[in-house]
Amino acid sequence: MAIASVSFGLHLPKSGPSDFSAKLKRVDFTGSLALIITVFSLLFGLDHGGNISWNDSVTLLSFSSFALFFILFGAIELRIASEPFAPKRIIFNRSLIAGYLVNFFGVAVGMNLIFHVSLYLQAVHGNTAAEAGLWLVLCVVGGLLGSLSTRLRASSTLSQCLDMARSSSRRVLSSCRQELPWEPCFRLP
Repeated sequence: MAIASVSFGLHLPKSGPSDFSAKLKRVDFTGSLALIITVFSLLFGLDHGGNISWNDSVTLLSFSSFALFFILFGAIELRIASEPFAPKRIIFNRSLIAGYLVNFFGVAVGMNLIFHVSLYLQAVHGNTAAEAGLWLVLCVVGGLLGSLSTRLRASSTLSQCLDMARSSSRRVLSSCRQELPWEPCFRLP
């Protein structure tokens, strides 16, 4: 579904003929390798520590290599790479930090839900693993359709987004006001 929407909706400009070796020189291989080793070391240390022991020498070595390669990745991206895939102007932009945090916690919640919802469906409702997986596929499709419909509804203008937020908050407050015995101290325009 995602591949089809990107292939039909994304129209990139045609690029002229160029040399493959010139394109290959632009790739940040050292930063990519450092990032791969950094992520592998962190995930291996977390997995090994959770399954074997947090005080095991392999776990401690993995976390040490994570710290070392994380610092190395930062140094490569900030100082050495001519065209880094994580440029300093984007990583340290203060206006993007909220987006980074929302993305981080959203992915954390999503991963947590994938594990616990399937476990709940299997343990409480007695579903098989295939049935629980089918429910998760339906949740992913629902999230995709919700995201796409929100994007179409917002139509990339801030005024329409604010109108949508104002109308939804007006609906929520009017439904809450019907159940409250007192009048709210504020009114929406």
